[in-house]
Amino acid sequence: MCIIFHGGLVQHRIQDHKSKLDVDVAHVPPILTREAYVLRCRILNNEAMDATQMKCSVQLIERPPVSPGGTIDPDIAIPATGQKSADHLVIGDASALPLDDPAASTPVTGSVPATTSAATDLDDLKSGEEFSCPISVRCLLPGSRMLRVHFAYQTDLSNPDVPDFLICVPGCTASTNVAGQSRIIAIDTSRVSTTRDRLIRSHCVKSLQMDLDVREPFGLTCQTLSLEQLPISDLIVGENFLLYLTVANISSCELEIVNTHIKLTPSVTFADEDPDERIANLPLSADDCASECQVLCIGRTKPNEEVVKLGSYVVQWRRVFSQPSTSDSNATNEAQLVTTVFQLLSCPILELPVRVWVDMPAFGTLFTPMNMLYVFENQTVYPQEVQILLEPSPSFMFSGQSKMKVRLLPNSPLYLSYVFLPLRSGNVVLPR
Repeated sequence: MCIIFHGGLVQHRIQDHKSKLDVDVAHVPPILTREAYVLRCRILNNEAMDATQMKCSVQLIERPPVSPGGTIDPDIAIPATGQKSADHLVIGDASALPLDDPAASTPVTGSVPATTSAATDLDDLKSGEEFSCPISVRCLLPGSRMLRVHFAYQTDLSNPDVPDFLICVPGCTASTNVAGQSRIIAIDTSRVSTTRDRLIRSHCVKSLQMDLDVREPFGLTCQTLSLEQLPISDLIVGENFLLYLTVANISSCELEIVNTHIKLTPSVTFADEDPDERIANLPLSADDCASECQVLCIGRTKPNEEVVKLGSYVVQWRRVFSQPSTSDSNATNEAQLVTTVFQLLSCPILELPVRVWVDMPAFGTLFTPMNMLYVFENQTVYPQEVQILLEPSPSFMFSGQSKMKVRLLPNSPLYLSYVFLPLRSGNVVLPR
């Protein structure tokens, strides 16, 4: 309390007790989507007395409110709008977080900031003692976050050594309405020793606010290629094609891909029963890439289906720390295995009535006959009238029918044999 004499007035000013809790949060940024991320909040009690009835409240805000000047205003309250947040927050270890379901739909972020909050009671903290409190978060969407940590507690303050004053204020009554200055006319120090031993119960708060950056761990590039490794956009039912996937580490930290898996829709199958090896136990530094290629085939589709979804690409990964650390935060984060799911392409499909394929040698020799076998298959349930024409080429002589008209029956392939004689060397075009 501060007493100020100003003219005939006595002003009293009561000053708040400034909290002496030392609070800081340690973590290894950035936060990656869907990982169970642990921040360690350290509290040191610098109060003269114990801190009792401690309560910790934490808020994780998706979109911080911005003041007219363009800066974040910590005093703006975030109203509870009922909007479902895409974040999870608990005060405790990561094991207390709800299990992540990568297949579940992610809530869409609206224009109103969504807030996730948690609160818990803490044990009393003696003067000079230190306490570590883990805060675990899981963010499903990238973007900026604001973390607010609020501690409320009670402590005892010593009573200041202030004697009793008898103050004369002129003009305070009608009988003594005389102009003059206020003055102290008596001081009583007999109660100083008595009030010195009394303690004042104080309710204190300590708040901390910090910005968090949430990023995606990987970026996926997906391509559909023909067996000649040429880009294609339309897929033919019954024809094999290549699915080329490239995973890039777009975060700023080192990650390890533990395993990858392609989940295909019922209309899409692997060309082989035993697919090729996939990416496994591969560490990727920032901006590194890893690729894999699988041979797929479009099977029977629904009637009038023009577009087919290939499926999803599942990546299991974990964060890798460059230096071993004994801190609880790093140990907890490193032990977590995270699953990220990417949706693959949706491609137009073509169902051709007639399928043609050729059986030919890998290479030929100049002026040496080459045996070629063309196979025509009817893909429908109705007979098909087909006219076949073999166009000549200056690079080959051929033996066989150059023009014919046939009827293709369902499930009855037509085989045509030709003999080609190469007349030129090098990369030459076969007769069409």
